[in-house]
Amino acid sequence: MYLITPNEDELPVLCSDKAFLTQLQVEELLNKGIQNVWLHNGKQGSARYSKDQTISLHAPDIEVVDCTGAGDGSLSGYLLGKYLGKNEMDCMKLAHTLSAEILQVNGAIATHLTQAILLDHVSKYYPD
Repeated sequence: MYLITPNEDELPVLCSDKAFLTQLQVEELLNKGIQNVWLHNGKQGSARYSKDQTISLHAPDIEVVDCTGAGDGSLSGYLLGKYLGKNEMDCMKLAHTLSAEILQVNGAIATHLTQAILLDHVSKYYPD
């Protein structure tokens, strides 16, 4: 399996009772053959773990209007980044950007976005 995307509440459910710390839980899943564990931590951001590296990224500082669809948007942004050939950090930035845009509107769809606008908004939340 290439990727799973649990949040901090879902991660322990996926693991044995022996894995009682986050790091142990992630290691257990990686040892079971999952290539990447992308752990979502809400306002704290997220971290993507693999056997070779850990990449973490802070969440943008925004006013949340509605949480509906933010997780799905995050995954969609990440997959768009992969499709466009971006590296892992840029995929995560794109994921967080789409999620942030969705969190700021009512409902699960940010109708103001196009792919070009989304790609442009990455620098709004993650200036170089």
